[in-house]
Amino acid sequence: MRFALRYRHQRIALGDNGIVMGRGTGCDIVLDGDDVSRRHAKAMPTDDAVIVEDLGSHNGTFVNGERIEGPSRLGHGDVFTVGSHELRVIVDRPEDSQPPEALPSLWDYDAEDEQTMSAGTLGMRFVAGYGMLAAGMVHRAERELGKTLRDFADALLTGKPATTDLVMALRFALRLAFETRRGSWLDIALKILETDVPLSNDAFQAIEETVRAIGDPAFARRAAANLRTRGVSNEEVLTSLDGLAGDEPE
Repeated sequence: MRFALRYRHQRIALGDNGIVMGRGTGCDIVLDGDDVSRRHAKAMPTDDAVIVEDLGSHNGTFVNGERIEGPSRLGHGDVFTVGSHELRVIVDRPEDSQPPEALPSLWDYDAEDEQTMSAGTLGMRFVAGYGMLAAGMVHRAERELGKTLRDFADALLTGKPATTDLVMALRFALRLAFETRRGSWLDIALKILETDVPLSNDAFQAIEETVRAIGDPAFARRAAANLRTRGVSNEEVLTSLDGLAGDEPE
């Protein structure tokens, strides 16, 4: 049996030597993001499974939402998370394979300092929650981390969280809102958006997609206003949000 990795909509065949993932240009798959180490994780195929191992990264590697402490054995359908990037193990069909260099970036940070930032305790919890959502464990993520996310949002005015905690919280809040279609989680995401959390074009699109999924014009107006206040000039996203907002009620 041969295995591959599904990353977003692409399939990457796993050769006999496996694949190393990280921010470093020498990796087989280069993944952007402040929460990805230069050499972050490795996936090695065996006869009947894929062994995923964290390579001493700052932020850890998660399998089906749980941080791994050593080599972890994965089968078809299992998901592992490297920073904000989700990869799923699948049985390989060579005709569908794509080369690693074709991979897009999920969160494309323009960090001047290439040192990987280490998330705080809260950031790590939100990474775990994002992994749960990626694995389809929506109710578990909401049940176990919903209160933590609400408390985090309430504390934004009383202290300045670490930048990585803000990034992790925003990503988790947006994905939770998208999966549950609950406006309360989008409300928290928009509160986080009012801070100096780093953003990218992919983040703008995630905001637009989540607002569209919720379908409330009030959220669209808030999102557009927040982005304009921050000086965002992504006209495609702003135009889409304006369209979702409709006319301002009198």
